[in-house]
Amino acid sequence: MPDLLITDPNALTPARLTELLRAAGHLAAGEVTSVHLASSAERLVSNTFFLEVAYSESAAPPLPGRLFFKVTKPHLVMRGKEVSFYHRVAGRKAHLPVPRAFSAVFCPESKREHVLLEDLSPTHHGGSVWPTLPDAEQMVQLVDALAELHTVWWEEPSLLEDLGRSLEWEAVAALFAEDDDWLARMLRSLADSLPRAQADLFRRVYQRFPRVYWERRYPRRHLTLVHGDAHAWNALYPAAPGGRVHLIDWQCWDLCLGARDMSYLVGLRWTQELRRRHERDLLHRYHDRLLAGGVTGYAWEDCWQDYRLMCLYNCYLPACFYHKRFGEAGMWRMIEESVGTAADLECLELLG
Repeated sequence: MPDLLITDPNALTPARLTELLRAAGHLAAGEVTSVHLASSAERLVSNTFFLEVAYSESAAPPLPGRLFFKVTKPHLVMRGKEVSFYHRVAGRKAHLPVPRAFSAVFCPESKREHVLLEDLSPTHHGGSVWPTLPDAEQMVQLVDALAELHTVWWEEPSLLEDLGRSLEWEAVAALFAEDDDWLARMLRSLADSLPRAQADLFRRVYQRFPRVYWERRYPRRHLTLVHGDAHAWNALYPAAPGGRVHLIDWQCWDLCLGARDMSYLVGLRWTQELRRRHERDLLHRYHDRLLAGGVTGYAWEDCWQDYRLMCLYNCYLPACFYHKRFGEAGMWRMIEESVGTAADLECLELLG
């Protein structure tokens, strides 16, 4: 629906917002009477805006007076993944730890997308501000939210049916093919600064991991819906005790081992010191939550081995950061953490 895509927040007039809400089936009667831009912020991938909205007395059903609007930046090529999440996944299970969406539009021509969500700022906060690391309490809350998400979708037949083609070798090989080029260009660029041992580790992972990854996923056991970018800054934390964490920014969701989210959160986005101190406790908590939620046939040893395997997946992230020009500081931090974790946990032995 390219005609409904909004890239300029000034275009969110009452008439356009009414059109968006009606098109998405959220406004059966009445109309938006005013839209006020309360605040805005620039993020790595998107520009975000908080809106105060008023409706006519006849508006039905009732809608929130505060909304959150996000539009991707023009220089980035998006694939519509977050939009597809809200259209294909978010509404299929009740009580998921995600904000309610009121509009999600992707334009294939411009490769840009927008999402319009409920504004949870009155009841939630964003935790620490990047690059400040999250504290242990936030990590525990986020681990619980991921376990809840993964339990709900654990080996879900409809998800396996919808995304089953992504498990075929041809799809996996194509997914990793462009990564080879990204790595080659990153290694050429860093030839004088990246230690040879680290470069060799990346080359070995890129050579062997896709086949091992495919062999682990193809039997369709222990697969679930994963966030794919599950770091602590992609969550909203409850302001009051007993509230739920909500997961945001769904551009990387996938069908995978739940340990992929845990490896990204714990094995990549913390320092080596914090990871070594808390890693096993958090993994045990995650595994315990899965079992308490009804997951069966998934032993602790399976969870730990999947975690180690998915820590090798993290070795693909530095080259992605390099390719998308997200900043050298973030790239070097990912190199340090992904290589350090792979060495600490002897992950390379899983490649045979």
